[in-house]
Amino acid sequence: TTGNVNTALEGTYTVNYNVSDAAGNNATQVSRTITISPVNIGCSNGIASFPYSEGFENGLGAWTQSSTDNIDWTIDASGTPSSGTGPSSATEGINYIYVEASGSAGFPTKQAIINSPCFNLSALTEATFSFKYHMYGSSDMGTINLELSNDNGVTWTSIWNKTGNQGNSWQTANLNLSAYVGSSVQLRFNRITGGTWQADIAIDDISLIDSTIVIPSCSGGITSFPYTEGFENTLGAWTQSTSDDINWTVDASGTPSSGTGPSSASQGTYYVFVEASGNGTGYPNKRAIINSPCYDLSSETEATFSFKYHMYGAADMGTIALEVSNDNGISWTSIWNESGNKGNSWQTASVNLVSYIGGSVQLRFNRITGATWQADIAIDDVSLTTGSSGVLKSIVDVNSTTNKTIEFKLYPNPVGNTLSISLIGIEAQYYQVFNSLGRVVLEGNYSSTVDVSRLPVGMYMIQLNVGEKTKVKRFIKK
Repeated sequence: TTGNVNTALEGTYTVNYNVSDAAGNNATQVSRTITISPVNIGCSNGIASFPYSEGFENGLGAWTQSSTDNIDWTIDASGTPSSGTGPSSATEGINYIYVEASGSAGFPTKQAIINSPCFNLSALTEATFSFKYHMYGSSDMGTINLELSNDNGVTWTSIWNKTGNQGNSWQTANLNLSAYVGSSVQLRFNRITGGTWQADIAIDDISLIDSTIVIPSCSGGITSFPYTEGFENTLGAWTQSTSDDINWTVDASGTPSSGTGPSSASQGTYYVFVEASGNGTGYPNKRAIINSPCYDLSSETEATFSFKYHMYGAADMGTIALEVSNDNGISWTSIWNESGNKGNSWQTASVNLVSYIGGSVQLRFNRITGATWQADIAIDDVSLTTGSSGVLKSIVDVNSTTNKTIEFKLYPNPVGNTLSISLIGIEAQYYQVFNSLGRVVLEGNYSSTVDVSRLPVGMYMIQLNVGEKTKVKRFIKK
C-alpha cells in the first residue's frame, strides 16, 4: 500500500493497493480517492453581543422560515382570525408570531418551523434563553418544541416542549444553555398541529442573556406536616386562579346536575367541584384552576401528596391534572392526570414529591371540561405527608459520640454521560434517580459514578440511602 491520509488536515488523498498471490503474480493496482472534509462544529456568523432580544416588532428580524415544513409562522397583533384560540394581544410591544391551524392546510399534523440566527456563545460562561408562549384552544392542540443544533443544523435536539391547552394567558419559559457555552448554537421552534383548527400557538418576547436566571420558589408556605384540607365550607388556604375561565365551588350533598358528580363528600361534609353546565360557559374546553398554598419541603427527605377525586358522568368529561411549580408559579409541570368517566365512586391518588424536596413547591388542580355538561369532577380529603422531620445534616458514627459532617456534591452538573458523586464523612449504601414525575428511572448499589447516558434530557433527583436516612440533590441531564 502506498499513499498516506492525514485525517487532521482537510484535502483529497490517493491510496494505492498492490497485492500478489503466493506464486508472486501481481494483481492490477487499485487506487482509492479519500476526501477529508471539516466537521461541522456549530454555526457561523452568529450573534455575539448579549443580551439579545426579539419581539418581532419589525418583521422576523434575524429569524427565518424553514423550507422543509408544511406551513409558515405569521406575524400578527390583536388576536388571531380563529375564535376561541390564540392570544388577544402581544405580551410585550404590539406584535407576536403564531401558527394558524385553520383549514386543511393548517391541520392535522402540519409542521411549522422557524429558525433562530446563530448564537455565538464562545466568550460566555453562562447563558439563558427565554421566551413567552401562548397555547389556548382545544385540548388536541398538538405540540411545540424548542430544539437546538450545535452542528450547523445537521441534527436537532429538543430541549423544551409543551402539548395541549395551557390556558388563555401568556406563559414564560427559561432554558439554561450553560451546557453549550464555548461554542455556537442555533435554535428553532418546531410546531406540529393536532386534530383541530382551534389550536393557534404564539411566541413573543424572546431573549438570550449571558447569565443564569435563578428563580426563587414560593415563600411563606406550610411548614408543619402532615397537612390536610377537607374544604369544610371553605377553600382554606387554597385560592382560585385568575387566568382560567370558571371557578371551583365548595359543595355538599350532590352537584346540581343529574347523572354526574358525587352524592356526598369522601370525608366530612364538603368537597370542591367544577360545574360543567352551560354550553359556552361550563363547556366545551373551559378551564378551572385552584391553587394550593406554598409547601416548604426544605427540611424534608420524603413527601407524598394524596387526595380523593370523583369523576362520574359522560365519557367525554374532559381532563384533570395535578401540576407542580417550583419557580413561584412561572411554570407548571403535570405530575398526575386523568380523563373520562371513572364511575360513581371516590378514587384515591397518591403522588410522590421526592423530586421536589429540599425546596418549596406549589400545587394546583387544572381542570379542562369536555364536550358535555354531564362532567362534574370533585376533589376532597387532600393531604401532604412527609417521612422525616429534616434533611440529613449530620449522622452519629456508631463508633464515636461525635457528629460527622456530610459533604454531598455532584459534578459535572449539567451532566452528559457520567455523574460523579463526592460524599465525605460517611458511606452510602444505595442510590435511586427520580424523574420529574417522581418515578424511579435508575437505582443500584452506591458508586462514586453513575452512568446517566441513557436518560432523556431533563431535570432529575438522586437520592442516596445512608443507613435509615437519605440525602437528595438535583441534577440536569443535557
